[in-house]
Amino acid sequence: FVSSAAKRLQSLGALLRGDRRALGAGADLKAFDIDNRYGTAAVTRLYSDLGGASVPMEGVRVPGGGDMLAFRRIAAEALAAVGIGTCTSNGPNLAPSFSVEKKFEGKVATFLNRLLGLPVNTQSLLFSYFHECFEAQVAVKKSKGEFDDGVVTLSAESVTLVPGFPREVHRCADSGALTHITKLRIDRGLSFANAGTQLAGARAAAAVARR
Repeated sequence: FVSSAAKRLQSLGALLRGDRRALGAGADLKAFDIDNRYGTAAVTRLYSDLGGASVPMEGVRVPGGGDMLAFRRIAAEALAAVGIGTCTSNGPNLAPSFSVEKKFEGKVATFLNRLLGLPVNTQSLLFSYFHECFEAQVAVKKSKGEFDDGVVTLSAESVTLVPGFPREVHRCADSGALTHITKLRIDRGLSFANAGTQLAGARAAAAVARR
């Protein structure tokens, strides 16, 4: 899956370049990396919802027309077929009982790999719900101010520190450790001088090509 490829390419780039930007691909591939803490929470919630221990999180859309009963039946039987859990029918009008194997709980990589053994339409249904759960987990963390996007490289024409920052926001009473907040002003535009330089370069290249 792309998630695994993204991790491998980022690691390879970091080794070759000696930094974490992964040959410039890190920022582009990071969005495809779902094998992380939010992915773990999402796949755990998916299993919980399928087992009836919880209901879909706020904002989560149930694929296949929004019928949770039908989705639970299809998803539970599919995951049982690929060995992730066990599924027991409770009749035509009730959702089946589903329980995930202990060794597969929270394992995003296993979930994604086992999806490959299912029909494409079923893969799409399950991954769509997983992705909905993933986005919901991220939204909850962001709403609480707890979302951690990791270390991010800021690329801009200029990055300046806003006057008055960094600012102390907390001091630990026991250790005396300080927590600061830093506010930056980021200009991602293009200065007139740089625009002129790029234009001159493009014109020179065009002139050479016409010869």
